[in-house]
Amino acid sequence: MKKFVSGKCPNCGAALQLDSEQTSAFCSYCGSKISVEESVEKLKLELSGSVEVDGINSVSKLYKNAESYMKLQDFDSAFNTYVSIVDNNPEEIPAYKGALIAVSHNMTRLGDPQEAYPSNYSGLFNTYLDYIKKLDTKSENIDFVTTFTAYFDKQASLEKNTALYDNLISHIKTLKDNTKNLKKHSFSSTDYYSFYSVNEEYQTIMNLYNQLDEEYKARITDIEDIKNYYKKASKNKGFFSHGIGRVLKWYFWFWVAGAVIGVIVGIIRAFTN
Repeated sequence: MKKFVSGKCPNCGAALQLDSEQTSAFCSYCGSKISVEESVEKLKLELSGSVEVDGINSVSKLYKNAESYMKLQDFDSAFNTYVSIVDNNPEEIPAYKGALIAVSHNMTRLGDPQEAYPSNYSGLFNTYLDYIKKLDTKSENIDFVTTFTAYFDKQASLEKNTALYDNLISHIKTLKDNTKNLKKHSFSSTDYYSFYSVNEEYQTIMNLYNQLDEEYKARITDIEDIKNYYKKASKNKGFFSHGIGRVLKWYFWFWVAGAVIGVIVGIIRAFTN
C-alpha cells in the first residue's frame, strides 16, 4: 500500500499529496517536475512560519488585553493575563514586569496581613525578578528590578509591622483587662495573686514593641503608662504583699502596736501613781 505525504509545489504553491517512496513527482496543477523531499520541506517551513506568526499575534493580543485590564484597574485579570504569557513564552521580560506591576497595583498596594500580601506572593516576586535579571543580558531593566525590590522590601516590612502591631494591641488589652485600670490600680494582695500572668503579658508586650519600626512605635500612645505600672507592680510585689507574708506582716504590726500601747499604759500608770 502506498504511503502519501503532504507537500507543496515549489513553483506554483499548490498543495500536493505525494508518494513517500518516490524521490520526484510532477505537480498535478502546473506540471512541473519537483523533488518530493523539497516539496515536503517547503510545506513544513511554511507551516512553521504560519504557527510562529499566529503565536506572535496571540501574544500581542494578550498584551493588549493585559494593558486594557490595567487601565480598567482590574489588576487580577491583568496579572492572570501576564502570567498566561510567560507560561507559554518564558523569554518575555515585559510580561514578567507586567505581572509584578499588576499584582502590586502599580507598586501602590500596601501590605495587608488579611490578604497575606505581599508574603503570599514573595515566592513569585523573587522568581520573576530573578528571571528578569537572568534574561536581561544587556541590563536594560536594572532600574525596574532595583525599584521593585525596594518596593517589595518596604511592603514586607509594613506587613510584618502591621501584624506585630495588631498582636501587641491584643496583649495590651489583655493586660488592661487583668489589671482593670493601669493608672488607678490599688495593688491589693488579691491583685498580686495574678502578678505572674501580668508579668508574662508585659514581657510579651515589650518584646513585640521592640520589634516595631519607629513609625509603628509612635502609635502605641500608652506604652509609658504600661511601663510605669509594671515598675510599680514589680516594686510592691514581695513576700509580705500577699498570703502568709501578709499575715506575718500584720502580726508584726499588731505586735508592735501592742508593745507601743503597753509602753504608753505603763507610762500613764507611772505618772498617775
